[in-house]
Amino acid sequence: MDCFLVLFVSFATLSFVSAGDVVLTPEAYADTMSVDAILEHLKVFQSYADASANTRAHGSPGYTASAEYVYGIAQDAGLDVQRQGVASPVGFVRGGTLSVEGVTFQAPNVTADFFTNTTAPEGLTTDLVSIAGYGCDQDEFANTANKTVLLKAGQCEVSTKSFNALVSSVPAIIIYDETPLPPTPGAGVFASPRGDIVVPVVLSASYDVGQILLGKLASKSLSVTVNVQIEIQNISSDNVIAQTKWGDQEKVPAGPGINDNGSGSATLAELIKQLVQFDGAKYALRFAWWSSEELGLLGSEYYVDQLTQSERDKIVAYINIDMSASPNYILAIQDNDNSGGQRPPWIPTPPVGSNAIEKILQGVYESMGSNFTGFAIAENSDHASFMTNGIPMGALETGAGGLKTDLEAQLFGGVAGKSYDSCYHSSCDDINNLSHEALILNARAVARALAILANDVSAIEAEQAKASSGARVEFKGASHPMSDLGRHSH
Repeated sequence: MDCFLVLFVSFATLSFVSAGDVVLTPEAYADTMSVDAILEHLKVFQSYADASANTRAHGSPGYTASAEYVYGIAQDAGLDVQRQGVASPVGFVRGGTLSVEGVTFQAPNVTADFFTNTTAPEGLTTDLVSIAGYGCDQDEFANTANKTVLLKAGQCEVSTKSFNALVSSVPAIIIYDETPLPPTPGAGVFASPRGDIVVPVVLSASYDVGQILLGKLASKSLSVTVNVQIEIQNISSDNVIAQTKWGDQEKVPAGPGINDNGSGSATLAELIKQLVQFDGAKYALRFAWWSSEELGLLGSEYYVDQLTQSERDKIVAYINIDMSASPNYILAIQDNDNSGGQRPPWIPTPPVGSNAIEKILQGVYESMGSNFTGFAIAENSDHASFMTNGIPMGALETGAGGLKTDLEAQLFGGVAGKSYDSCYHSSCDDINNLSHEALILNARAVARALAILANDVSAIEAEQAKASSGARVEFKGASHPMSDLGRHSH
């Protein structure tokens, strides 16, 4: 299940804590976080996966047990808790193959990406060409129209590669690993992007398949057939939403596999559990575990769609916590102000107030003495459901299937050239697939950010006031190197 901290703050009836009460402060809240306590939640999630064919996926018994567990945690902590049923059509990938010269490659060596188009039942046959780079610049796709393009993984989001291919009239791309990596099972589900953009067919290929194709292209021209099929099924599961009874109930800050996304789910459970040590704050906090992020943000989309506009207006900030303990981790903040210059052209400017949230998160890491980097905004995690409805948002991540750069290894340790999480979307993403250091750093960072926003949202309001007055909003955070968080960045 996918968990996120939704910080809702409301202006209507401010309720203040009394003298002598234990107020929620950044330092005190962060100090309640411990690795051992979060690991206890993760062990529970692992036991549910073990009893459910090694999965806690949407609609599985493991998911249902996880939802019941976090519901109980929130209820025991004295929060108002509800379960919100979500029933949605989901497309399951039934074919993601690549055929060349009579040989067909399939999972785990060739898999369909989450953001892919489908083909006719017989597949799509075109000439194959390769480009030297990563497909992060549109110029790389010169003279590739109506051909399938072979390119390297990494350096930018898959969505950027896909968009560049789309505007170059490329019907399919094959993204191959630059170095040998453990095989992955592929998307398993079809998650269409928002809006009216029709993406190309997008396949991911192993290092070995990439080298085979490059070797053949070196001596002759080549045609390939790509094939992606989906089957639609209706799947039901629940969102779990919990809100503190203290604080202003009309204006609310909202926020937060085993690493993907058990690490965030367990962190959220412990954040809620420790709230019993405090008597309150100025604003209420709302916490949410969303159903079906991996299937197309179904849970968070449904939640926001069911809110009235006045209810949406009560949400002052949304903080997304997806993967928070990748083994070869980085500490990355979503680059809302685009200081890294890597926002894809189809992503709109984030809602006013989002730059302030980014700066708050940067300040939190700075106060902890931690390095941090940035990652470009995408639409493939639950913050997008809030972003597209004008709600200020921010996000933290520790990296998915991409490769750590030399600079990132200098900033965060770990191994350059190795995946942030080599078990991303794989069966080995279990209780052993965690960085305990990243887990506690992010838990304390989120605790600090929540406590700040639970008591003071003036930075967000100031940004919004400047925008509404027509004044130019200058709210740049520190400029930090950008990171590719992997094929999907979930």
